[in-house]
Order: sequence, then C-alpha cells, then structure tokens
Amino acid sequence: GICLLNTLCIGIQFMVARETPLVREPGAPKPSKCAPVFQVVEAVRCSPWLLYHLAAVQCLVWIGNTAWNGYGELWFTHSVFEGRAKAPRGSPERQAYHDGVTAFSEGGQCRSVL
Repeated sequence: GICLLNTLCIGIQFMVARETPLVREPGAPKPSKCAPVFQVVEAVRCSPWLLYHLAAVQCLVWIGNTAWNGYGELWFTHSVFEGRAKAPRGSPERQAYHDGVTAFSEGGQCRSVL
C-alpha cells in the first residue's frame, strides 16, 4: 500500500515539476563559495507542495520500518520462539532467541524483495 502511494507521489511530482537549467550568463561575476548552499535552500523553499508531501511520506515510512524492526523482532523472538536475550549462554532459551532473530532477519529480507 505505502509503496503504491509513494510511487504515485513520485509520478505526480515528475509530471508537475519543471526543470530550470542553471546557466551562468556570459560576463556574470563568479559566484561565491556559498552559492551552491544558497541555491539548494532556494530550490527547497520554492519547491511544490507535493515534494513536501513526499518528504513527509518518506519520514513516516522510515519511522514505521524502524518501529517494525525494533519491536517486531522483540515480539517475534519472545512470543513465537519463546527465547530470551538475557538467558544464560548455551541455554535452550538463548538458542531459541538466536533462532528467532535469524528467522526474523530472513523474513525481513524476503519482505524487502516482495
């Protein structure tokens, strides 16, 4: 769902955005060392609202993935594999925890591909 929304926003951005080539006029004074920074700030300031919407969506996706990875792995290792990270080394609970982390990681990789 979020990938489709993201793709749609990027597609609309490409249809709406207009590129203005940066060409220095002949005989114009040489720009300062800070000119690239000022140009970036100006470009961001004058960007269409859709770009800000896309940035907000990207932030929310990042927050969602971060929460999923942190809390999802904890739930998966405790509830599904019944493992404990702080169990003594070599114990079945510690091995179950490591098996859960491995399974969660492999599942995450599969989810990334799909």
